[in-house]
Amino acid sequence: MRWHGIALFVVVALAAVAIVPGLSTDGDLGVTYQVRGEEGDTVRVTATFHVPNATVRVRLPSNATVLSARNLEDADGKFDYRLDGPSIATLVYTVSVHDPRSSYAGQNVAVTDSWAMFRRHRVEPEYATTSEDWSVTERYADGWSGVAGADIAYWGPHERYDRRVAGQRITLVVPEAVEVSPDRILDALEASATGLRVGARDDHVTVFVAPDPIRRGGLTSGWETEHAQDLWVHGMSSLSTANDVWVHEYVHTRQNWTATNRMAWFREASAEYYGALFAYRQGRVSFDSFQTYLRNVGPTGNATIDAPATWRTTDVPYEKGAMVAAALDARIRLASDGERSLQWVIARMNDHEGAVTVADFRRLVEEAAGRSFDDWFERYVNGTALPTMPTKPVAYASIPTNESLGPAPGNASTDASGLT
Repeated sequence: MRWHGIALFVVVALAAVAIVPGLSTDGDLGVTYQVRGEEGDTVRVTATFHVPNATVRVRLPSNATVLSARNLEDADGKFDYRLDGPSIATLVYTVSVHDPRSSYAGQNVAVTDSWAMFRRHRVEPEYATTSEDWSVTERYADGWSGVAGADIAYWGPHERYDRRVAGQRITLVVPEAVEVSPDRILDALEASATGLRVGARDDHVTVFVAPDPIRRGGLTSGWETEHAQDLWVHGMSSLSTANDVWVHEYVHTRQNWTATNRMAWFREASAEYYGALFAYRQGRVSFDSFQTYLRNVGPTGNATIDAPATWRTTDVPYEKGAMVAAALDARIRLASDGERSLQWVIARMNDHEGAVTVADFRRLVEEAAGRSFDDWFERYVNGTALPTMPTKPVAYASIPTNESLGPAPGNASTDASGLT
């Protein structure tokens, strides 16, 4: 859960023979993938290109080793190969699926004798010459027993569950090696998708349940393809705790903003806060458990959350950051007479052009609440103090019904009831 990366994932497939469709002189570029496991953490990829009447350049994954190339020529610059259509070409290469970038102990990928789930190291084709609009159509060899999302792929025995929720489709992929309650997971995600009114809703989210030896926690791919995103959560993750990895990772799929370094804390802080909040709102944890979890900031309580260079631990956004987000949400609700919440701010962050700065964030908070937050930000975002959280459930139980409509309130008729 406490790792949110942006990366491509590797497609894994059976060693079945790819069926090549008829070659057309116009239309999209087609790529058919065929992948098989090698020794260790290496896979062999066969990419077959179906090229219309155009010149295509191909870039390989950075750690790929080419075994053979048919009907391809060396390319200049950042590309590895080029091919002139109409033609069919084949590129065979091996690539390691080892993922060294996690800042937490354990594996983000795994390849076993009976199943595999790992990052997708695909080729990156680009048209060099064409006068038509174009796109890449990808498919996988017939007979492939798996699910390939936008970024994450799983091969092996599994069950697949689909549910339409709040204008999007959520696909849950459950490997045979894990035991979970699909309905309970989908119910929690559906309620969270409905309750999270911040825009940035992809058409399709694929949720992979990760077995051992993949580490505990979860990961959202951070890579979007055709309005689709993927995430994985370890099968041992509980829905009966405020530390809700399932919803935390889903919230990441609804974060469409870029941020400056000083706003880096808010991505994980907001996901952690809403994971806990929705666990409470959906009746999966008590209000006391919700509050206790967010108040347990430990040594991160003295951190300055908008100064990452000073952090002694990467847990700052998940602990103090989540507590600050919770207190800020309550303060906005009280200051705006319940007309706005932190979701109003996030929705506008998702629509913001360019990177969101701390000044942008403060301005949006002030628009939502209808009052100045200069002193509050100075103490709790730019400073080391801890804010006060409300002690009554009413501060977090309601969902503003109109916060996506109209401008923010110009003035608030109530104060924040002594909140700091």
